[in-house]
Amino acid sequence: MPTPLRILCVGDSLTLGYVDGAAADEFAAEADDAPASLHPFALRLRTRIRAALPATIAALVPPHPEDSPLSLPEDDALIVIDARIGLCIADIHARLAAHLAARARDAAAATTTAATAVGDDDPTAAAAALLPRYDYDWILLMAGTNDLDATANVPAQLARLRSLWTTALAACPPMPPHSSTDTPQPHRRPYVLVMTLLDGNVPELTRPRRAFNAGLRDLVGLISATPPSPASPTTASPSLPLPSYSRLFLFDAERALPYYLAESDSEDSDSDDAAAAAAVAAKHKMHPHDHHVHEDPSARCCWSDDEHPSAEGYDRLGDAVFRRMDALLAALRPGVPVEERWLRDD
Repeated sequence: MPTPLRILCVGDSLTLGYVDGAAADEFAAEADDAPASLHPFALRLRTRIRAALPATIAALVPPHPEDSPLSLPEDDALIVIDARIGLCIADIHARLAAHLAARARDAAAATTTAATAVGDDDPTAAAAALLPRYDYDWILLMAGTNDLDATANVPAQLARLRSLWTTALAACPPMPPHSSTDTPQPHRRPYVLVMTLLDGNVPELTRPRRAFNAGLRDLVGLISATPPSPASPTTASPSLPLPSYSRLFLFDAERALPYYLAESDSEDSDSDDAAAAAAVAAKHKMHPHDHHVHEDPSARCCWSDDEHPSAEGYDRLGDAVFRRMDALLAALRPGVPVEERWLRDD
């Protein structure tokens, strides 16, 4: 039976789903002990993906319990989250490398165990059933917020981010050898969706964040300028020793969830937009046009503080990520029925 695409979300508190009001020291806990004030965008993304699956497949993927925001098991059929509060790009890179190495080891061990149990001389068939539990079709990266400061070296930060997504693009667990003398071969490599930094209301970080995001848009645009093609190689071979940047895509999180100043930040909620923007700008010591004027009152509840969305904000972000990925899948897999778009093609 076909299996759903599997996704790894990597990052810091914004991937973790931190909502202001939680004690920061609680975030050192493991996922099972995480406080209820976490609401990662991956939850809404998971819900949307599950709804898009064929009914027979979706029935095998249990809905996520609403009272357990971060209790997705490590072998969840759809999404795995690997994130911690306060991580810089280098920290996230180290965690990603360790995570992928551990998954590759687990895949190799599980395949060997399964092949031995069934007495299969050629363990490839056993591996085909086990690998979907250990490899990823997509890796989502949101990193860089904790690297920002007023004197941020944006080119150096972008170089670190590029190194991070290069590791993600190269990710794959080994296929088992056909004999004891064979070298394990890579199975498949993921698509990578790198995200711009979320908007916010920390005046001293506005310029470096905008510079970082502008540089990221330009960089991804340059190295993935060739339109995605179904014929693009997605498996490694001796003739393709480097990652294929045709598998790298951008999601503009900054534009998907712009910062809307909270109701309490407005001096007079009944005043016109220009006056309200001027009052808020004066209060926060920034130019009236440096931030978005809230025209949608419902958007005011999308932020829990100056840097972190609220639960509703994370849900909106998850919806936007789903739409972006769905559009990419439609382009990458033309002719595939909509109901099969989120299924693996192996």
